[in-house]
Amino acid sequence: MTRSARSRPLAQVGALAALMALATAAGAADLGSTATPPIPTTAAPTSSWSGFYAGAVYGAGLALDRSAQTASRSVSAWGQTSGALLGYDFQSGPIVFGSEGDFSWNVLRPYNPGVAPGLVANVDDTLETARLRARLGYDLGQFMPFLALGAAFTRAYEYNYPSPLLEYGQTRQETGLTLGAGLEWRFAAPILGPITLRGEYLYDAYPTQTFALLGGPIRTRASEQFFRVGLISYPDASWRPPAIGAGAPDWSGAYAGALVGDLWAQPRTSLGGATTTDSASGPAGGIFTGRNFMFGPWMLGYEGAAEATDATGTGPQPSVAAVSFRNYFETDLRGRAGYAIGSFLPYVTAGADWGRSEQTDLNTGSYRGRIWSDSVAGGAGVEYMFNDRWSARVEFLVSAPYTHAATNLDALALDQSRPAQTIRLGLGYYFH
Repeated sequence: MTRSARSRPLAQVGALAALMALATAAGAADLGSTATPPIPTTAAPTSSWSGFYAGAVYGAGLALDRSAQTASRSVSAWGQTSGALLGYDFQSGPIVFGSEGDFSWNVLRPYNPGVAPGLVANVDDTLETARLRARLGYDLGQFMPFLALGAAFTRAYEYNYPSPLLEYGQTRQETGLTLGAGLEWRFAAPILGPITLRGEYLYDAYPTQTFALLGGPIRTRASEQFFRVGLISYPDASWRPPAIGAGAPDWSGAYAGALVGDLWAQPRTSLGGATTTDSASGPAGGIFTGRNFMFGPWMLGYEGAAEATDATGTGPQPSVAAVSFRNYFETDLRGRAGYAIGSFLPYVTAGADWGRSEQTDLNTGSYRGRIWSDSVAGGAGVEYMFNDRWSARVEFLVSAPYTHAATNLDALALDQSRPAQTIRLGLGYYFH
């Protein structure tokens, strides 16, 4: 493996809109008396920042790492991040407060050249980050500045560099502190309608972790800064559900939801003309978001999804007797076309899919923590709308690789591609 391990553009992935249960109280009218006319009153305006929201984010990240053995050295590097978020806000007067969760996929890997003697050269690769934060904001009408504080959870993959004859490293879970600040701006966009843009800064700090590398254990302390922009969806306060029996369901507009399903992968590995095909399967779960445009009963739209997966399998590869394979992440960006038939929306979909796996030679311990699989993806599904905003779906997707990856286990030039199939169920919420 070379230091230029691929820094591919990330697909902007969508976000989950959770169950909406905001109760409102109706005030009784003051009828007054026949002698004194009732005093006119003005109802308090409904807050535009309350309730559930979901969105997608993209930005740049700066990692600062300090690694130590008998000697130490600090390094930094820029990278990129993309992901999805969801949250719920309350409002009291101009004060807005609530909680938010997000999941981000990163390409952020500072290289430490080491110190001779005393510190081996290494790379600390931040794979994914999840955050759970409390938010405090101030309503300025179209704008809302906010502060955020909470916990960050990341998977860090540290490995020797340059790659030794025995590719070696370790992936560890880390828990740390996250804080940040940002600004949201709500406006009516052409075609898309009411949307909210967000700009924000985040700082994540993690305690020292020890990783097993060739040359001995290495202690690394990491902190990361992110500068992100986001596209956020809130329920449209001007939309009202149609009267019962007034017509067909409304399939238009932005939506978000949750997915669960199963992934079947078939890693195909080659070396000098010899090829093996293994199999791996396991659960997948994640989030999706998209937007529909209706032309009569015809639907055209776009959609993105991100899933954590646990598709595992064990089998031989050329010149490697036993390899453990685990597909741990999957994201896609697709177009959709469908035809509404009452409460049903059958559709076809096609686009691109990006997957990631980790693999280990069970005999030598040679390990790679980020092996890519880039594919074209296509499939079909059917969605059913069971009330004015909620829908359920079932869909089947097939991904066919358009690139190959070098796994480099045991320093062998192993070339791998990974076709896969996914069946998944979804629950969606339409913002309209």
